[in-house]
Amino acid sequence: MQCIKRNAFKFILGSLSIFLATPNLALAKEYFDPGMLNIGDGSTKIYNNEDLSLFNDLDSLPGEYKLDITINNNRMEHRSIYLYASKIDEDHQQLAPCFQANEFEHYGVNIPKPVSVIQLENGQQCVDWASLSYAKSELDLHNNQLVLQFPQAQIVQERIDYFERKYWDNGIPAFRLDYNISEFSNRNNSKTENSTFASLQSGINWGAWRFKQDSTWSHDTQGNDKWKNLSTTLSRNIPSIDSEIVLGNNYSSSAIFEGVKLRGAILQTDRTMRARRFNSYAPGITGIADSESIVSVYQNNNLIFKKSVPAGPFYITDYNPLSNGGNMTVEITGVDGQVKRQIIPFTSLAFLERKGNLNYHVALGRYDGEYDNKHEFLTQAEVIYGLTDYVTMAAGAQLSQHYQAFSFGQGINLGKFGAISANVIHAVSDFENNVDYPDNTKKEDAFTKEGNAFKLNYSKSFTPTNTSLNFAGYKYFSSGFYNFNDVMRYNSGSKFESSIHDPIVSMNDKIKHQYNVTMVQTLPNQWGSVSLNATSYNYRDRRDLQSYNLGYMLSRNKINYGLYYTYYNDTDVSQNASQGNYSISFNISMPLFTAKKPVYASYNVGRSVSGQNNHIVQLNGLAGDRLQASWNIYQGYDDKNYGGVSGSYNSPFAHFNAGYSYRGSDQHSVNANVAGTFLATQYGALMSKPLQATNALIVTKKVGGIKAINSSTATTTNTGLAVYPGLSPYRKNQIALDTQSIPENAEIDETIISQIIPTKGALILADFKARQGYKLLLTLDGDGQSIPMGAKAIFDENKTAMVASFNQVYMLSEQEKGQVNVNWTVNGQEKSCTAQFDLTKTEAVNGLYLIKTACVDQQTTPHTVQH
Repeated sequence: MQCIKRNAFKFILGSLSIFLATPNLALAKEYFDPGMLNIGDGSTKIYNNEDLSLFNDLDSLPGEYKLDITINNNRMEHRSIYLYASKIDEDHQQLAPCFQANEFEHYGVNIPKPVSVIQLENGQQCVDWASLSYAKSELDLHNNQLVLQFPQAQIVQERIDYFERKYWDNGIPAFRLDYNISEFSNRNNSKTENSTFASLQSGINWGAWRFKQDSTWSHDTQGNDKWKNLSTTLSRNIPSIDSEIVLGNNYSSSAIFEGVKLRGAILQTDRTMRARRFNSYAPGITGIADSESIVSVYQNNNLIFKKSVPAGPFYITDYNPLSNGGNMTVEITGVDGQVKRQIIPFTSLAFLERKGNLNYHVALGRYDGEYDNKHEFLTQAEVIYGLTDYVTMAAGAQLSQHYQAFSFGQGINLGKFGAISANVIHAVSDFENNVDYPDNTKKEDAFTKEGNAFKLNYSKSFTPTNTSLNFAGYKYFSSGFYNFNDVMRYNSGSKFESSIHDPIVSMNDKIKHQYNVTMVQTLPNQWGSVSLNATSYNYRDRRDLQSYNLGYMLSRNKINYGLYYTYYNDTDVSQNASQGNYSISFNISMPLFTAKKPVYASYNVGRSVSGQNNHIVQLNGLAGDRLQASWNIYQGYDDKNYGGVSGSYNSPFAHFNAGYSYRGSDQHSVNANVAGTFLATQYGALMSKPLQATNALIVTKKVGGIKAINSSTATTTNTGLAVYPGLSPYRKNQIALDTQSIPENAEIDETIISQIIPTKGALILADFKARQGYKLLLTLDGDGQSIPMGAKAIFDENKTAMVASFNQVYMLSEQEKGQVNVNWTVNGQEKSCTAQFDLTKTEAVNGLYLIKTACVDQQTTPHTVQH
């Protein structure tokens, strides 16, 4: 009831403010006639004439309010807080929140001591906001928000993160079925082959639990049907340890060892649960501030972090570098304007962790791979720990009856020399004597092999030359090293080709050395960039394989140029045989139109080692009012004409794709694909385009056609449901509706829902509290007497509205014909009148019915005002 009173006062004051803003009205100070209002229900205090004098300065009365409290743009909680009238000066006052000093500490704000307090008339003691330097309090009663700002030096970020966790949302119960069905038809000369492939993923959400089942189905012209169950898992998050547990069929981690498919349990760190600043590696920044200072961190001339620190030593870790490389410049600006600078060399690898971060992975279960060793039980454990700001340690083990492997590694940030990580794996493999050779001449006894694997990775960004050596890797495998899957393959009893060197033929196919290099060089004066990807493999059978990809990219005046060279060589050294080939190509693309729906044209010419030239011209573009459709047409020639056309469409119900291509006169192919999701919840069921792992269900209560901003397909159905895909788990998300799409016969008070923090895999409820009906603006004829502003209008049995200035009432009614009862109190007497409305004979103007109707007086009754 008190909330209704406050909203009434806000509405009335808003109307009065419009009236007072009318030209030719000049007032020295706003004054509201206390006799205009008298509100109360007998159960609580009724504000009398003296109480209403508060409105000369305040929009609302002091009292308890339920508000969203945010501190430095971080939402803390929704709670009741007392707002009191605080004097700004002798003539003005404003509402201020009442906090005790320990409440600030509870929120992670360390305010300076001693704290000045003020005593309220109701006996409460509150921190005096005027005594808090640089602290600000902004009250937004319209959105029920209290926005607090404090100097960054007073904030304890860990406590801010703790309060954010309280709003993690596991979502609503739901069943979903994701499907992806493809049909292919290929005709070569007179022979036609058709095939169908379907991928199905079903899932159930219940609280924090996630059940998932993945399977595939295929069918071909010969009538072969194959159904395969890929995995079945049950998982949930464990926020107290930033982890998740997965039960069922899953793959173990491949961070250190080769991943293994298991049927069992996995417990592992979920890095997304951590605050964003702890998700990537960054060295701590240390320094000394001579006074209260501002610390600014720049990387590649971009300001990436800024924080206030008190005088004395500081240590900063809550920042996020822009990339995996590039030195950082730290500026310390004191109150006197003096600036001190220092350079922090920085390069990162995936292996590196922030100081104190612990990532772990523990997998227990039976082998569930493609070979028949279902009895083999495997335990795998991996631990990665940030020992210091520059050193990360890693260790792991894989243990089973026939395989034992141990690993130890280290990652180091070398500062200006880059970052490096290295790890070694020692493996002991036990092989059984169950291999039958094709010639049946030999059968080995059981034997054991021991060997080592060594892996080295390096990364470095050379800032002066804009060179990024993102990854350079080297791997070495000794002759006795095998991974777990090798042992399972051999011990399964499968037949292999014979070998005079080793009973395991795959030994001759094993890699001895491997090199990988990825480099990007940015050229000066915006002349584009050059990229290189190089890989080299050396096998134990003396076979070598090299692959090189070199590219040059340039963009000028919206025209993109590309020159590419590709080389691939598979050499059998023992037979002096080489299968090397190369290709070189040039591509140019440009927009033909720069409108909302652009069309692009491109031309590509290439030449291969065989001397064959290839030319291709292509047009592609987007279509639809929300760019939900795309199309592509191409025509090419090498030794034959070839070409094709394809298109895709993202509907609210599914994603469709189809294409046709030909080569010469004897080869033709047609393909079609449909993908989507069926979703069932307590609010109803609907079809949607393919969803991501974490999504939101938009509910507008049977109001259809409403679109969501930043989504090409999220449009509510006739039942008022839509799915907003792709929320970020454990991060703040916001969903906004397109107000232009709201039908004329509907209203939504708040079209933006913010502070959505879903857990991974959740389906979040986004209920926009939509209302549907006829919009009316009634002008009441009071039958000779004035109906005061603030009078209560009741319609549709129990809905309420309030009379504004000029006897006008705005309301949203579900009925075309109805009655409005108006009640108010004057001089202690309750009065009322009744008005009728009929919309069947009236045309709406932009969805609004403008009606003037008589309000017939009812008998008055005495009423005593309580003071």
